[in-house]
Amino acid sequence: MSSHRHRWLRPRAGDGYEALKHYSDRGVTFRFVSNIDGTDFAEAVQGLDPAETLFIVSSKTFTTLETMTNAHTARDWSVKGLGAT
Repeated sequence: MSSHRHRWLRPRAGDGYEALKHYSDRGVTFRFVSNIDGTDFAEAVQGLDPAETLFIVSSKTFTTLETMTNAHTARDWSVKGLGAT
């Protein structure tokens, strides 16, 4: 039996987009946040209009701190930007 171990690489945010971008509508902008750093989120939403922004949250379990923090941050940004409560 070989002692060689396989190392699975996690896909980075945006890998799917990069693979399919040639088939996308160029009028639509895609931005990705994949870590818990608030600066990463702030840079990703800079210049966006909450009324024209869609967030897609993807996770296997929706239990990791990173996923839930980013999801809540996105929701809070949307609610604040739309003036909703």
